[in-house]
Amino acid sequence: MMKRKIKQSIKWILIGRQFQFAVSLGFQLVIMRILSPEIYGVYALAVSALGLAAILVSFGFVHCIIQFQKVKDIERNVLGLTLLQALGYVLLTIPGSVIVGKIYGSEIARVYRILIFPQALTFISLVFQFTLERDLEFKKTEIILCVAKLASVLSVLGLALAGWGVYSLVAGLYVKVLLEAAIFYRYSRWRYGIGLNREVIRTVIGYAFKRFLALGSGMMMGYLDKLILGLLVPVSYVGGYERGLFIISSSLGLVGQFDSRFGFSLINRIKDDTRRLISLINKATFAVITLAAAFSLVLVFYSRDLVTFLLGGQWEETARLLPYFSIYLIALIPAGFIRQIFFAEKDPLHIVWGRLIEIAVFLALAFGIWRLTPEGKESFTLSLMALNLGFSSLAGVGYLAALLLRLGQLQPAALGKPLLLSGSAAIGGYVVFLAFSWPAPVNMAIVGVAYGFLLWRFCRPEFRWLKEFWRT
Repeated sequence: MMKRKIKQSIKWILIGRQFQFAVSLGFQLVIMRILSPEIYGVYALAVSALGLAAILVSFGFVHCIIQFQKVKDIERNVLGLTLLQALGYVLLTIPGSVIVGKIYGSEIARVYRILIFPQALTFISLVFQFTLERDLEFKKTEIILCVAKLASVLSVLGLALAGWGVYSLVAGLYVKVLLEAAIFYRYSRWRYGIGLNREVIRTVIGYAFKRFLALGSGMMMGYLDKLILGLLVPVSYVGGYERGLFIISSSLGLVGQFDSRFGFSLINRIKDDTRRLISLINKATFAVITLAAAFSLVLVFYSRDLVTFLLGGQWEETARLLPYFSIYLIALIPAGFIRQIFFAEKDPLHIVWGRLIEIAVFLALAFGIWRLTPEGKESFTLSLMALNLGFSSLAGVGYLAALLLRLGQLQPAALGKPLLLSGSAAIGGYVVFLAFSWPAPVNMAIVGVAYGFLLWRFCRPEFRWLKEFWRT
């Protein structure tokens, strides 16, 4: 029964991620031709300011539904705490709009205030979603997420064509959050009620506080770059930067949520079987770095020309930035899986230390960018910030990987082989790029064939293991 559920979960996560990737990226490319970078900049700054406020209340209560699934009444007590969490978020963010207005202007503050409710509702919706995921009901969760995503992008597209500007993005978020909350509640068959049992709450808060530190630090990295950029460059440049990040995030549909959601649930089920766990850690790390390297090669050799062709001249800054984000991808994709190891098997405080290293490196380099960038060099500033995001992410996940290496759970080959092979393919592709004036698709095809050949030649044992793991 468990094996069947695991296989079904993997299948639906892969199907759902790919569908959401196709829907989101496809529609957003159309919407980006309608809306300007300035509109996206206003929306990104409002969302980032709200997210920074959410750090103060972002306790990982919902994850306790999976972590402590055998604790009696865990569900009702998590819901009780989450309702208090949502209330605290509203009370914190409403006065925060005054600060946002003084720093970034009245329009951004107005969008900020309108977005408070759907952001607060997200806390509650996750309780019902995690109740399904605890039981590996990923078929239901993926269908719900796909339906909500499709309804959201269609709403944004229709309202953008009608001239609603930034408020079309606001309406899309409302549609997505309300649909998810309603359908997750319906299909989770919630029967637990609401509770605030002191003994259970102590258990939840003890774990959630550590998760809060890790999640809060991660959320901070998701918002700091745009908030800092909002002080250094015009809002249209912030929009171009944010859309570049969106394109990258969308391209992670194959692996991003697979790592963070399914990986956490699966590791929890086999963490007492040391041999299987170590094999899973090494082979899965190899697989996600292989995929990260493939995505990065596409960004470096092909994405700029493709994005310019699809979106036109107003998004030239976004297209130019994408290759700089390749370092970020190399860190981001493996980080999702590696962090789940520490969440499920070890002390989440290790993630906190990794995040703090990441934030410290990011802030130090951002301060240097602010001090050293000549005035009026907005494009140069964006490139440096994109590189900064990559280097700081490498520092944070590098700390966790080094800890796993020291504990003997991770082997150097799981990290080194795919990075060495992708680096070799990238060097070969760059030589071809310098030597010949071939179109970008031709260069990308050459690099892809070279990388595929190197993987087939030197990494067949890892792929055979993954194939057997899928079968058994």
